[in-house]
Amino acid sequence: MKQQEKLQIFLQYLNNHGYYQTIKELIQKTSYNQLQQLDSKVDSSIVSKITTYIQNHDFDQLEQIFNTYVNQEKKQKCMFIIVQNHYIELLQQQKINEAVELLRGRLQDCCLDEQQKHQLANLIIESEIQPLTCVEIIRQILLICHQEIGVLQPNRLMILMHQAQANKILECKNHCKLESNYLISQKHLCTQKLTKKIIREQHLISIVQYSNDLSLQVQVSDKVNVIIYQQQLQNNSELQLNKIRTLNDYHQSEILSVTISPCNQYIGTTSKDKTAIIFELRKNKQLVLNAHQSPVQDMIWVLQSNFVNGNGGINKNSQKQELLELESLLQNNNQTSDTLKLLQYKIWTIANDGWLFEWDQGTKIYSLKTEEKVKKMHYDQNKDSLIIVSEYKISIYQLSKKQLIRQLSLNDQIIDVKIEKAQTFIIILSKNINYQFTYYSLPNLEFVKLFIEHNPKLLIKQFDIGWHNNNLIVCCTNEGVTIMWHIQKGQLPFFRKQIHKGPINLVSIEPLSFTIRYFVEQDSLLSQIQRNIAYYSRVFTEQRSPLAERSMTSEDDL
Repeated sequence: MKQQEKLQIFLQYLNNHGYYQTIKELIQKTSYNQLQQLDSKVDSSIVSKITTYIQNHDFDQLEQIFNTYVNQEKKQKCMFIIVQNHYIELLQQQKINEAVELLRGRLQDCCLDEQQKHQLANLIIESEIQPLTCVEIIRQILLICHQEIGVLQPNRLMILMHQAQANKILECKNHCKLESNYLISQKHLCTQKLTKKIIREQHLISIVQYSNDLSLQVQVSDKVNVIIYQQQLQNNSELQLNKIRTLNDYHQSEILSVTISPCNQYIGTTSKDKTAIIFELRKNKQLVLNAHQSPVQDMIWVLQSNFVNGNGGINKNSQKQELLELESLLQNNNQTSDTLKLLQYKIWTIANDGWLFEWDQGTKIYSLKTEEKVKKMHYDQNKDSLIIVSEYKISIYQLSKKQLIRQLSLNDQIIDVKIEKAQTFIIILSKNINYQFTYYSLPNLEFVKLFIEHNPKLLIKQFDIGWHNNNLIVCCTNEGVTIMWHIQKGQLPFFRKQIHKGPINLVSIEPLSFTIRYFVEQDSLLSQIQRNIAYYSRVFTEQRSPLAERSMTSEDDL
């Protein structure tokens, strides 16, 4: 399919659904960090400016824009469309003198040949041509200049459709989705119920992580202890947690990340003590990776090629065979050591100084220098795509080739980051004057949308994404306030509430029960009594029945 045909499909789709003003709205809410066709930067409001200048008939400003971004031929074509349309408007309004003056001046300069000049002059005598709408003019300009001004390149069609959804230009109740073959399909219905729950713990919970199949939940308590739970959803939609193991004081300093292997047999932790440790859940074995020169920020699991099936997942037969080989190897060698051996995985760790290490059976076999002050990394086995997020950069590597394929530099320091599991998007938390959450599509790192918190006095250190189709962004503040944005519904928060008198240590969206969990320190005995008195006073005042009373963990429907 040709470039312009793809563009016309997208624009035609918007028109067919009655969204005649969407082009302007789309571009107003979209910024571009880097053009693929040019090395120069482009103003994020370029099309919005063009629209304004057209409406105000500011031809000098329009010429300046076209001089900046397009060649002389395309500039002349665009100016001819705009000035000709104003000429027709003047004729329709019976402003003949002004129309003639425009024809003799700027319009004559825009004409491509003498024949066009004669045709325009004949319109004064008899004109049946109707002027174009502003949207139609913008449409024609985009089709002429989309490469130069970086507005509607074909690889941005999916991004712009997502942008339209995110800004409520498309109806949110039934999300329309533009497939890769440019066919329209219905996405889903937003009918899921969301609840919130305050979790009061005696110990500080700093990390909550889930396995890929959601059967395991791992928490980091008091910054150095690891608690492993088996979780399942009960019939009443309550989450049941069964503690299966606790790993205390294996690290000397704060744990920075926790990862769970795809097979759920191993837990990996990285720490400020410059080590990474892998624990086997079935047996009391561990493997320490300790060649780092700075705090270890993150760890990933990479399946060996002979353990990967056609879909990029674990080959169960190979996994069982590997375990048998491992047990046989240990028996033959008469080993009684607690040292853990991994045959099915290569382990990759990254330290704060930017060094990326590859490990095989606890031995470092490869190192690569990346960006310093690393925040997080994420690997997708199916795509062979490794994403590394540092303080000011987002980098994408093809891991098998150890090759950097895309990188995005940012002006504002990254505070926290969340990468969607299938690597379809990434959201970063940063602060300039205000806190802002920036949504980028993957793998092209195209800007999609900005979510803003206008109160600069708040302290936000962490956030989470999730709920139905990962549409929710939730953060908490040092003052116990929770703030939420819906990716499909606008730039500003749709929910803000004081839920705790004090700082919230961690917010986590539990993916099985669609529950937002806020982890806070347990109150003193006096505070608990005061909270209970306030709770029952509210219950009796509202005359609720016992069946309708809510639990003491402050669980509320949103």
